[in-house]
Amino acid sequence: AYLVFGVALSVIVASGVSLYLTRRRAQGRAAPRLEGAWAGVVWGAPAALALALLASVVGGLEGGGLVALFWTALAMAVAAGLTVGDRAAVARALREGGGCVLAAAVVAHAAVWWTAFDSPAAPALSGAFAIVAALALWRPIGWCAAGAVAAVRPGRDDKAVGVLTPPGNRQQP
Repeated sequence: AYLVFGVALSVIVASGVSLYLTRRRAQGRAAPRLEGAWAGVVWGAPAALALALLASVVGGLEGGGLVALFWTALAMAVAAGLTVGDRAAVARALREGGGCVLAAAVVAHAAVWWTAFDSPAAPALSGAFAIVAALALWRPIGWCAAGAVAAVRPGRDDKAVGVLTPPGNRQQP
């Protein structure tokens, strides 16, 4: 139950802030650096967690070292979003990079702990991580996300835009 509620809360928060930033852009008050930083937080956190997993399996980091690695990687992702300012490019790079690191962590975990795979939890967790890595690397996800953002841009289809279109730009049906 905690996993389901945690994922649901993450989706609600991430989509809420993304909708707010998209609405700002539609109103002519775009904040590209803030959008890039938000993409750094949303996609940088899973990438940083995957990096910490890989470091714990391969590098033997523990405790404080993993915490420092996570926060350093997340800070670098946010800094990249601030400096690049292109939300889509930052999100794509972090999503694909995080997927690659997670896939490497799954392979490394299987290689290091292959003798312990008789436990029922090991294949299930490794399989779940492999599925998440495959989803992060799957290109149509990027196309779907870009389509969702395009659906709330003014001027494309005002019926699809709905309340996200500034009041002066709405057309009566």
